[in-house]
Amino acid sequence: MKSTVQTVLDNLRNHGAVSDTAEKVYAATDRTKRAGVLIALVLDKETDQVHVILTKRSLQLRTHAGEVALPGGRMDEQDADIAATALREAHEEIGLHPDHVDILSYHDPAISLHKLVVTPVCGIIKDSLLSSSAAPSKASATVSTLASSISKDEDSTSLSIHTSTPSTPHNASNSVQILQSLTSNPTEVSSLFTTQLSTFLSTSGHTAQRFDLDGRVWRGHAFEVASGGQEYTQPKFSRILSRLIPSPVEVDSVFAVPLRFFLQATQHTEQRFPTDDGGVWRAHRFVFKISGTVQTFVIFGLTAHILVEFAVVAFGELPEFERIPVSQRPRI
Repeated sequence: MKSTVQTVLDNLRNHGAVSDTAEKVYAATDRTKRAGVLIALVLDKETDQVHVILTKRSLQLRTHAGEVALPGGRMDEQDADIAATALREAHEEIGLHPDHVDILSYHDPAISLHKLVVTPVCGIIKDSLLSSSAAPSKASATVSTLASSISKDEDSTSLSIHTSTPSTPHNASNSVQILQSLTSNPTEVSSLFTTQLSTFLSTSGHTAQRFDLDGRVWRGHAFEVASGGQEYTQPKFSRILSRLIPSPVEVDSVFAVPLRFFLQATQHTEQRFPTDDGGVWRAHRFVFKISGTVQTFVIFGLTAHILVEFAVVAFGELPEFERIPVSQRPRI
């Protein structure tokens, strides 16, 4: 059976260009009214999940302050095409360099409330982003602590942690459940793990270390600790997020949402807005809560519409709720 990640990749590759109608709308639109957004996907083959990167806009912005959005904005004069616009904006807003993105597909534009023609551009975040700076990844660690009062001149302590080769594994009964209930900060912590306290009284896996510093000799203990599979590593999307550097002027926060979320009715409602001509505009609204935290994001309007339509193409499935036709969305 084909994996979810492979299904999404195949569907997006086979999607082709935008529709003829959308192409005509785009071609007839003045360059100053064109905008591009990047649907940046994280493909995790280990968990067979697809996540999309979203931002919460800064409260200091003139328009759409504090709203959830895809990275993107208006086309500039120097942009060669709409993909260049989406990539440039993503780089400016969240620090995602174009070199770490593979453009995969283009999707029909949507019209914003400000009458911009917004074209979604799908890009896959490459694994090269994860290797752009060193990060611990093995399910083990060597804990080195400089012991105090070992020589008569020593009067301070320090702690350092770095990766190493595991030795004797241990068996932690409820460690996994406990670790999974914790939410570590991906900008500061690569992974969480447990080990038995008695490890630090055992000679197994222990070595002594000596450090020459400013003409003095420091001695320290080092332990090779195997987690025995009881490590809780940050998922791939979280490790990707830790490599991004959002612009504080434009972005309050950056987060990732499972793409399938935008096909599910659980956290979906519909909004209706009366128009000046007596009609009604309809809009999707989702409430996304980050597990283990109090963080809640409301995703609605143009962003929600783009992601619903994109998810339909990516998964080849209809949503559990009614789609909103173009005739009941803002028009030029």
